[in-house]
Amino acid sequence: IISKQKSPSPITIEDSKKSKDILTLFTLATEQQRIYLLFKINMTRILVKITVVFTTTTRVHLVHGDFEEQSVEEVLHVLVVETAIITLTLLVVERTIR
Repeated sequence: IISKQKSPSPITIEDSKKSKDILTLFTLATEQQRIYLLFKINMTRILVKITVVFTTTTRVHLVHGDFEEQSVEEVLHVLVVETAIITLTLLVVERTIR
Protein backbone atom coordinates (compact mmCIF):
# COMPACT_ATOMS: atom_id res chain seq x y z
CA ILE A 1 0.00 0.00 0.00
CA ILE A 2 1.44 3.35 -1.05
CA SER A 3 0.89 6.01 1.57
CA LYS A 4 -0.15 9.30 0.02
CA GLN A 5 2.20 12.07 1.08
CA LYS A 6 0.42 15.19 2.22
CA SER A 7 1.31 18.23 0.17
CA PRO A 8 2.96 20.97 2.24
CA SER A 9 0.32 23.32 3.55
CA PRO A 10 1.16 26.83 2.39
CA ILE A 11 2.19 29.31 5.05
CA THR A 12 -0.95 31.12 6.10
CA ILE A 13 -1.60 34.86 6.06
CA GLU A 14 -1.59 34.80 9.86
CA ASP A 15 1.93 33.40 9.84
CA SER A 16 3.11 36.16 7.55
CA LYS A 17 1.35 38.78 9.70
CA LYS A 18 3.29 37.53 12.71
CA SER A 19 6.43 38.25 10.77
CA LYS A 20 7.07 39.82 7.41
CA ASP A 21 10.64 38.58 7.66
CA ILE A 22 11.21 35.55 5.44
CA LEU A 23 13.85 34.18 7.81
CA THR A 24 11.38 34.06 10.68
CA LEU A 25 8.84 32.41 8.38
CA PHE A 26 11.54 29.92 7.54
CA THR A 27 12.16 29.05 11.19
CA LEU A 28 8.41 28.68 11.85
CA ALA A 29 7.96 26.42 8.84
CA THR A 30 7.92 22.63 8.93
CA GLU A 31 10.53 20.66 6.96
CA GLN A 32 8.11 20.18 4.04
CA GLN A 33 7.20 23.86 3.99
CA ARG A 34 10.90 24.78 3.95
CA ILE A 35 11.53 22.60 0.91
CA TYR A 36 8.50 24.14 -0.78
CA LEU A 37 9.63 27.69 0.07
CA LEU A 38 13.15 27.06 -1.23
CA PHE A 39 11.71 25.53 -4.38
CA LYS A 40 9.54 28.61 -4.97
CA ILE A 41 12.46 30.99 -4.34
CA ASN A 42 14.72 29.05 -6.72
CA MET A 43 12.02 28.84 -9.41
CA THR A 44 11.47 32.58 -9.16
CA ARG A 45 15.20 33.25 -9.50
CA ILE A 46 15.41 30.99 -12.55
CA LEU A 47 12.35 32.64 -14.14
CA VAL A 48 13.90 36.08 -13.59
CA LYS A 49 17.13 34.86 -15.22
CA ILE A 50 15.24 33.46 -18.22
CA THR A 51 13.34 36.74 -18.66
CA VAL A 52 16.52 38.83 -18.46
CA VAL A 53 18.34 36.56 -20.92
CA PHE A 54 15.37 36.55 -23.31
CA THR A 55 15.00 40.34 -23.38
CA THR A 56 18.76 40.89 -23.67
CA THR A 57 19.03 38.37 -26.53
CA THR A 58 16.08 39.99 -28.32
CA ARG A 59 17.63 43.44 -27.97
CA VAL A 60 21.00 42.29 -29.27
CA HIS A 61 19.37 40.70 -32.33
CA LEU A 62 17.21 43.75 -33.01
CA VAL A 63 20.21 46.08 -32.76
CA HIS A 64 22.10 43.92 -35.28
CA GLY A 65 19.03 43.69 -37.54
CA ASP A 66 19.18 39.88 -37.67
CA PHE A 67 15.44 39.31 -38.00
CA GLU A 68 14.52 41.25 -41.11
CA GLU A 69 14.15 38.27 -43.44
CA GLN A 70 12.64 35.76 -41.00
CA SER A 71 9.10 34.73 -40.02
CA VAL A 72 7.80 35.09 -36.46
CA GLU A 73 8.11 31.31 -35.90
CA GLU A 74 11.76 31.30 -36.95
CA VAL A 75 12.54 34.32 -34.79
CA LEU A 76 10.86 32.77 -31.72
CA HIS A 77 12.61 29.46 -32.33
CA VAL A 78 16.02 31.14 -32.46
CA LEU A 79 15.29 33.19 -29.33
CA VAL A 80 13.97 30.24 -27.32
CA VAL A 81 16.93 28.01 -28.22
CA GLU A 82 19.48 30.75 -27.45
CA THR A 83 17.72 31.67 -24.20
CA ALA A 84 17.71 28.02 -23.09
CA ILE A 85 21.41 27.56 -23.88
CA ILE A 86 22.50 30.81 -22.19
CA THR A 87 20.33 30.23 -19.09
CA LEU A 88 21.57 26.65 -18.66
CA THR A 89 25.16 27.84 -19.04
CA LEU A 90 24.57 30.54 -16.41
CA LEU A 91 23.04 28.03 -14.00
CA VAL A 92 25.90 25.56 -14.48
CA VAL A 93 28.49 28.30 -13.97
CA GLU A 94 26.65 29.49 -10.84
CA ARG A 95 26.59 25.94 -9.42
CA THR A 96 30.28 25.47 -10.20
CA ILE A 97 31.24 28.74 -8.50
CA ARG A 98 29.30 27.74 -5.37
